[in-house]
Amino acid sequence: RLTYEGLTPGTSWIVLTAPGFASDSFQVRVDVPRLLAEPAGTTTVVDSDIDLRVLSSSDLLLFNTYGFPPRGNDLAVTAVSRNPAIARVLLTEPIRTDDHDAYSRVRGVSPGSTWIVFSASGLASDSVQVTVAGASMLVSEPYARIGRGQFHESMSVQLLGGGNLASTGQTGTVVSSDTSVLAVLTPQFSFDTDGGSRQLRLLGKAIGTA
Repeated sequence: RLTYEGLTPGTSWIVLTAPGFASDSFQVRVDVPRLLAEPAGTTTVVDSDIDLRVLSSSDLLLFNTYGFPPRGNDLAVTAVSRNPAIARVLLTEPIRTDDHDAYSRVRGVSPGSTWIVFSASGLASDSVQVTVAGASMLVSEPYARIGRGQFHESMSVQLLGGGNLASTGQTGTVVSSDTSVLAVLTPQFSFDTDGGSRQLRLLGKAIGTA
């Protein structure tokens, strides 16, 4: 068994030799211990909260992977939003002694983009860009088939990215593009506190599309 120690960031070769045997070698890369935030790239917030994952890398992972003693203490991680008016950090867990990752919860506040920066003592920091989408609506059934003279009552609407708009009594309207084909019996609806609407009531009147 070989034991070697990383001294500075970079790449080096370990060469093994013994009398009467052909030599062999392998490459070792030494990285700066760092935090790795996931998901990489841009994360879009369409609901109220998202969880971002943060991992410890390099020699911190070696503690448990290769049987070295675990860290003596939890690793405190700090998460800061560069623009709390767009997205703010609700909580960030420490990376536990016998673990390699933790989660940070972020809440979208208003439409726009900002960076969540993760840092910990002795490790290089990392960041994730978060984009908060504006309020939008999602219909539960983008397509429905209704018989002539029949009712359809399973369709609903979900408010996305609206923050606390639902709790303020936000309402919406439903209009048929062809009232001779489809009648809307619930032309107005309101959102519940979870951002969902009550089921819409439709009536098929004639063969066609609306």
